Amino acid sequence: MSKPVDIQELEKEYIQLKTLCDNFSIEVTRQITKLLDDNEIKLAVPIQFRTKSWDSIRNKCEQGRFTVKKTVLELQDLIGIRLILLFKRDLIRVSKLVENHFLVVKKYNTEDRLEENQFGYLSIHEIVELQKEWLKVPTLAPFKELKCEIQISYAIGMEEPLSICVNTFGTGTKSEIGR
Repeated sequence: MSKPVDIQELEKEYIQLKTLCDNFSIEVTRQITKLLDDNEIKLAVPIQFRTKSWDSIRNKCEQGRFTVKKTVLELQDLIGIRLILLFKRDLIRVSKLVENHFLVVKKYNTEDRLEENQFGYLSIHEIVELQKEWLKVPTLAPFKELKCEIQISYAIGMEEPLSICVNTFGTGTKSEIGR
């Protein structure tokens, strides 16, 4: 069994890769935005993206929740993109768009973890890389070794909900009540 990578060496690698990872998340977000716009799919909130912080990675390693064998790139959610769609009906459509335009290396659905008598939100997680053809483009070639986790979930399960409750935690005005 190989011993884990030295945490200081891992941090040096992370620092070297951070800008590249940030640029990758921006590029993937740009591509997804275009796909959603072209297919008239509405988001509940703007797309969120990030490169996992070094503190988070170090904590996972120290707690034994993640063991690095060679590189920080082994972390499947090093780069994360979150899509919160407006409607549940678009969940599968967006998942198919991702599968048709990116190379999916792993996919899972949170619903699969729930027992029949459990309640939870549905989200699809796809670990993706850029298509091989895309990597021939000089500005995309540096992303060859990168992958990101795209989380696809939704805000509203029904197109025309009967009611929506918003808790303003005491910051709303009386004139807003009952509207």
